[in-house]
Amino acid sequence: LWCAYILSPLVALASLADSVRREDVAAVEARINARELRTSLARQVAQAYMQATGAQREGGATPQFGAAAAAAIVDPLLAPYLTPQALIGIMR
Repeated sequence: LWCAYILSPLVALASLADSVRREDVAAVEARINARELRTSLARQVAQAYMQATGAQREGGATPQFGAAAAAAIVDPLLAPYLTPQALIGIMR
C-alpha cells in the first residue's frame, strides 16, 4: 500500500505528460479540472493583490469580502488562458 501511495502521483504525472506530448485535449481535460484550477488561481491572485496593497492587514471581514470580490473579477479574465488547449501550450 505504501508503494502504491508513493507511486500513484508519479504515474498520474507521467500519464498527463504523455497526453500533453500527444496533444490529446480530451485526455488533458479528463485529468485536469480547469474550473477548479481557474478558481484556485483567481483566489491566489486576489490574495497576492490584497497582500501587496496592504488591505489584508485590516481586521474584520472586509479583507475577506474584498478577496472574494477580487477573485470574482479575476476569474473571467483567467478563463481563456486555462482551457485544455491553452494548458497544453503552457506545458509544452
